[in-house]
Amino acid sequence: MTTYQTGELAKSCNVSVRTVQYYDKEGLLQSNQQGNDQRRIFDEISKERLEIIIILKSLNFGLKDIKAILNDDNGLKVVRSLVTQQERLLEQKRDEIHETLKQIHKFKHYVGEDVEAPLPKIIETHQLMNDSATETRLLKCIGKRFIPLVLLQYSSLLVSILKQTWKPILYTFPLLFGGATYLANIIYKDLKYLCPHCQQIFKPSFTQWASAKHTPRTRQLTCTHCHTQSHCIPVVEGTH
Repeated sequence: MTTYQTGELAKSCNVSVRTVQYYDKEGLLQSNQQGNDQRRIFDEISKERLEIIIILKSLNFGLKDIKAILNDDNGLKVVRSLVTQQERLLEQKRDEIHETLKQIHKFKHYVGEDVEAPLPKIIETHQLMNDSATETRLLKCIGKRFIPLVLLQYSSLLVSILKQTWKPILYTFPLLFGGATYLANIIYKDLKYLCPHCQQIFKPSFTQWASAKHTPRTRQLTCTHCHTQSHCIPVVEGTH
């Protein structure tokens, strides 16, 4: 039967000598002492057990579970059962990590890199960013008024195509322009903005608001409190 010294076994399984020594000390491997220098000698069974340990460690099993598996006659069946448990735990952790990352990304969105607000402001900001009704109300605020304009626009376009004339579009243009202006005023009146720099909520002027660069979730405005220009977050009236 082939035998291995500690270093040879470690090299054959691509692990460190210290790893072999540790598992031997924990009783997971079978070894004998030989020679005057009391060298540890391992057999093929130890090599096989070490390879199994490496596989189980890669599946994130702890030492206690590994010992139980190695000492169980139905070891592979035990591995299958524990792997299923491990899968559930990892999936739960994955969901928790995903949710935490969402919160982190959202926090960075609400709090600017150069924020100068005092620490207690985090309480208000956290309440605001976790108010599930805020984004819903914002979408409803815009959507319920925007949909009729979209329907009117596409209806006039469809009629124009069917009748092969631009008249329906020309006739509805004043309505679309007036509706868009009305919608802009309504939305402006319903919204305030959170400054990510000073964490204050403010109301910009209509001119500044209408001409500001914006994304679906922010608008580049100058805060009326700290006078810093940044991408500010919309807040629906009544949610703060």
